[in-house]
Amino acid sequence: MWSSYFINLSLNFEIFLNVARTIFPMRLILVRHGETDDNVQRTIGGQQGKPLNEQGQEQAWLVAERLRAEPISVAYVSDLERAVQTAGVILKHHQAVPLKLNTVLREKSYGIYEGKTESELREVIDRSGVPFEEYKPEHGESYLEVRQRALGFYSGLFPQHVADTVLAVTHGGFLTSLLLGLERLPFTAENRQLYRHQNTGVTIVDADRPSAYSFVIFNDASHLSPKPTIG
Repeated sequence: MWSSYFINLSLNFEIFLNVARTIFPMRLILVRHGETDDNVQRTIGGQQGKPLNEQGQEQAWLVAERLRAEPISVAYVSDLERAVQTAGVILKHHQAVPLKLNTVLREKSYGIYEGKTESELREVIDRSGVPFEEYKPEHGESYLEVRQRALGFYSGLFPQHVADTVLAVTHGGFLTSLLLGLERLPFTAENRQLYRHQNTGVTIVDADRPSAYSFVIFNDASHLSPKPTIG
């Protein structure tokens, strides 16, 4: 008797989840951290990097205001300082929301090239003859590895967060890898530029399962634009 009861309970719960996925999809709010001096100087921060500069702190307040009304259920945040700072400002408007630091959301590790300029690394990759996404710096990781890490984070949100609004504060390389992976697009220079997030750029994804998603907004940073004056 008890076995049939638990079987029916399990089946009913699965039916509930399927209905919930359809009616109330998960909303994933992806935010890149605010500006740092590394961003300004075109220096590779990677998994080291500098904290938010003054401009980045202002950007964090602006994106926080933009997301003030979102019914955020949980916040997953890279444990790197610039992401933690950005998330901390956003969550000032959502003080009951748990902040969960997650190393999976870290920026790509550039290994021995962290602290070097982007142009230096680009020259090294070009000389190597290795495809961009496959190039793995010493003590670092390739973009293919970052893509696998990013897609693993995304898939792991299901079915735990059915009907939830999930905030993820992370980094530019991570976001590019995740979105190209979702869209099944190659790491061409054109695609990398198209999917490169501005500082505090916001992408919102509604999804009822990993393969069934839609973009609500994509890399939107209109909160950084000056407000028009009247008169």
